[in-house]
Amino acid sequence: MLMICIIVLQSCTKVALDFVSPENVGQCFHLTEEFRKLPVNHSSAEDKLEVKKMIIHAMVDVVNMLEKT
Repeated sequence: MLMICIIVLQSCTKVALDFVSPENVGQCFHLTEEFRKLPVNHSSAEDKLEVKKMIIHAMVDVVNMLEKT
């Protein structure tokens, strides 16, 4: 697991695009379930990657592409 710490010295806007390769979706989903078991006030309890939403949006894109063909 890669952990990144960023110190912000000036006002800024962070823009990020999360990507999960298809072969790693299962592992990310498993980690999401593990995070849910943490206490509510734990700093890692928040689902930052939102893998379930990523899967839903990917499936919607696939269905839309299939409907166009």
